[in-house]
Amino acid sequence: AEIIKKLVHTDPDRRPSTSDLLREFEHDKDSIIATLESSNREKDIIIENMSTAQQGLRKENDELRKKLKKLEDYIKSLKGTPDVP
Repeated sequence: AEIIKKLVHTDPDRRPSTSDLLREFEHDKDSIIATLESSNREKDIIIENMSTAQQGLRKENDELRKKLKKLEDYIKSLKGTPDVP
């Protein structure tokens, strides 16, 4: 928006030259790239942390399933005895 204001300035001497515009665009481009790279690094860290947490939850889920299976087997074995209703 600032560049547009400069380009439409009524005083031609206050308008930026082509080289000034190119320098400003180059600076803006570099700034945007640096911001995006930083943002991507942050997102990569978040994804890695979430993946680690997900692996932990899967492991815990597997362990709970094994415990549940053992309990179910135990209950089935108790039902086979005459003392259990």
